[in-house]
Amino acid sequence: MTTQPLVLLAEEEGASSSAVSVVDTLLDVAVYALLLGVVVLTLYSLYVTLDQRNKEYGGWVKKEDDELLDTSARGPNDRLRSGAVYDPVTEQWTYPAKTTKAAARVGRAPAADEEVGGNRYERRMEKKLKAAREGKKRRN
Repeated sequence: MTTQPLVLLAEEEGASSSAVSVVDTLLDVAVYALLLGVVVLTLYSLYVTLDQRNKEYGGWVKKEDDELLDTSARGPNDRLRSGAVYDPVTEQWTYPAKTTKAAARVGRAPAADEEVGGNRYERRMEKKLKAAREGKKRRN
């Protein structure tokens, strides 16, 4: 006995195509339900395993207020201050000096301490023009 596709059997027996499509749809739904069941069981198994391990090792407990690091009590020479650097040779902490940052420059206007041609694109073009002029002088 050979197996034949369901469509060919349905056509031979005179079944309508709508009945075949309903059966195919139900089979598709059953396969997707089976896949969904596998995913749900996998996630549940993962949850149960992690929960059991967490209980074995004592679980997670929120820290008390006195265990938390109090950042407001830090002094000016606190070693946890931002930018602190430890030197193991001298066994001392060094701290960066607080300096005021210069305001950010916006636009193409050169700063007062820079030369007039401070724009790098302008300098680049000047070099190219200078090289082109020197190239013409060599040709002549």
